[in-house]
Amino acid sequence: MEKLSEGDLNIIKCVLDIVNEGENKDFFVKFFSEGTSSKVFLLNNKYIIKQNSEEIIKSELIFCQNNFNPLFQKLIFYDKNYKYIVYEYIEGENLNNFTNIDINILIDTLLNIINSYKITDIDYYGYVYNPKKTWEEFLKDEISDCQPSYNYIKNFNIAYECNILSKFPFEKRIIHGDFGAHNFLIKNNKLTGIIDPETIIGDNIYDILFAICSNPNILKYFNLNDIYKIIKQSEEKIKSLFKIILFSRITRAYHHHVNDLNFYLNYYNTTFNI
Repeated sequence: MEKLSEGDLNIIKCVLDIVNEGENKDFFVKFFSEGTSSKVFLLNNKYIIKQNSEEIIKSELIFCQNNFNPLFQKLIFYDKNYKYIVYEYIEGENLNNFTNIDINILIDTLLNIINSYKITDIDYYGYVYNPKKTWEEFLKDEISDCQPSYNYIKNFNIAYECNILSKFPFEKRIIHGDFGAHNFLIKNNKLTGIIDPETIIGDNIYDILFAICSNPNILKYFNLNDIYKIIKQSEEKIKSLFKIILFSRITRAYHHHVNDLNFYLNYYNTTFNI
């Protein structure tokens, strides 16, 4: 079990004072480590405390201070020096562990969320902590470390796909950026929360395509024509962005979910007639 440092204890004391529980000297802590770059622990089964670098904490704040939905974590407090952030705890397990959620209700809910994202005039694209001048530059950067995907799929051309996408202007929004099953919390087969934004400035349909690709138990319900019907934008645009996100997902599967790799490769090859 991970031990609390002196710094952790000081943070806990500060948080308990803020939520008016400072007089109680007893507290319970549970650490989380899977699937996060932050140091995260649950305090008294009520509060999630996340510690990370200043740029990561600022990035999360931009998302949660501009987008409001009952399914998002409720912000309680953040350190003025951006060393940590505190949210209300949402009970549930991530969607990766479930297969019997109503997929149509899930997709409708996710669509409503992405269509409510805050429109912004921020003058960059991509991750808030690693901004790019254009949307296409961000997408190319996302593919830059996808050598495992290239090993399996020889004819993928990111420049070609980005050239297509450049023909379709969009309203820039503040989007979640890691909008996948691993960050969807489920209880009693219903979506109860969406956690851990990795804030991106970009096209909101990126998030719904990312969500659909994020787990075989979601993706298996949809072919490309189904996705066209869901999003209702240019089919040419959707196809190129979906192709990029799916290509990137193959590398993620190679590194983190190798048992899913063949599913993604077969889906890609079937969808794009390879």
